[in-house]
Amino acid sequence: MNILRIWQHPESSEAHVFGPRYLIASICYLNLVVSCVYLITNLRLDIDPRANLVQIFGSLVTLTFLRVFRTHGPAAHVFLAMAVINASSLILTFVSFPYTIMMWLPVFTILSVYLAGTMAGGFWSFIAVTSAALIVLYGDRLNTHPVTIPVSDLPAITVITVYLTGCTAFIGSMFFARSIKELLRIQERQNEELKEQNTTIQAYAQDKAMLVSIVVHDIATPLTIILHASEMAQKNKDETQNYLQRVHKAACIIEEIARSVREFQSVESGKKTVKLGAVDLRKVFDRARFIFEERLQEKTLTLEFLVPETSTLRVVAEEKSLSNSVINNLVSNAIKFSHPGQRIVIKAHETDEHVILQIRDFGVGMPENKVKNVFSKNGPTSSKGTMGEKGTGFGLPISKAYVDKYGGEIQVESVEEAESPSDHGTTFTLRLRRAPPDENPT
Repeated sequence: MNILRIWQHPESSEAHVFGPRYLIASICYLNLVVSCVYLITNLRLDIDPRANLVQIFGSLVTLTFLRVFRTHGPAAHVFLAMAVINASSLILTFVSFPYTIMMWLPVFTILSVYLAGTMAGGFWSFIAVTSAALIVLYGDRLNTHPVTIPVSDLPAITVITVYLTGCTAFIGSMFFARSIKELLRIQERQNEELKEQNTTIQAYAQDKAMLVSIVVHDIATPLTIILHASEMAQKNKDETQNYLQRVHKAACIIEEIARSVREFQSVESGKKTVKLGAVDLRKVFDRARFIFEERLQEKTLTLEFLVPETSTLRVVAEEKSLSNSVINNLVSNAIKFSHPGQRIVIKAHETDEHVILQIRDFGVGMPENKVKNVFSKNGPTSSKGTMGEKGTGFGLPISKAYVDKYGGEIQVESVEEAESPSDHGTTFTLRLRRAPPDENPT
């Protein structure tokens, strides 16, 4: 059924080459060959050539319409009209052999529906059946010059008919074999395209799910700040103004996260490019201190910044996404898998063209198989932290996606606590491009 659908839609891709136009043209050329041979034979046998002349004329007119209109529609109607006239003239000429209509009507009905469509095909089929019925019933009265074939000529006519029928069947089978083969190739290609589209749709659905998880993941910390500050403001009214300032700052961060996620969605879909500029890493670090202050206190962790005072630490990136979706994700991950009382170290140094940034914890570490897939967004996995903290598993994939957009690199090394009790933990290393010294930070 799929092949027939392709065949019956000549406007789609390459199918028209092997569809109705190709079929009509092939039949017309066959008609010309067959009718010319029959015309010569009938003239030599002194048989009325009207049917052959109609057949030749109809084929030529149909090919002309096919050439002029460049579509099978008008040519199909001309072809079907000529077929009715040709069959009628044939039956009228040899009125003593009306049974030939039984061979012609089924073929004509199928071709008319295929070439002209259901409604038009039904109309031409009705015309053909009606014409044949009238000729069979009243053919003797309509045909004033019936032709009688001499018995002596029957063997020659039979041989020619069988020969031409065989040639027609052979050529027709070649057409259908070539047509079916090509249609199968087209169908196979369309199936491949459908598979690719299905893969794209599935990836799009996964990205949508990932973005939802990103929102939940990124706003969890500022929401905790808001809840804690609002509770403390109720208990300690003297410090209300201070707590309100913390709530306002955290709310602004949530707004920026939501905007950043929308921008990332546009970037992933190709609708928008990340606007890169010079970003001051010290400003990003100060923000991280504020964001994670309470979480660090809860787990009695120490966040250390080993940054040379003489370094400018300006990188090519986009500030909001670098802060919220890269640095904060990496620091949050380090806090999650660190034991209470441990420290987290952020190191940074410059080379001629890059800034190398390392975020290291001394926590539980990761197994080798998880290290390999830690940045995969197709199958993210999440583990509970050292104090039962939950996560979505989407923080690190989004971090890598943004670092790639910056033209940077991110790598991870990890040693499990069980493997090396004295030296374990995870280190994320970012390699970002240095911003030109004369470019103002964003």
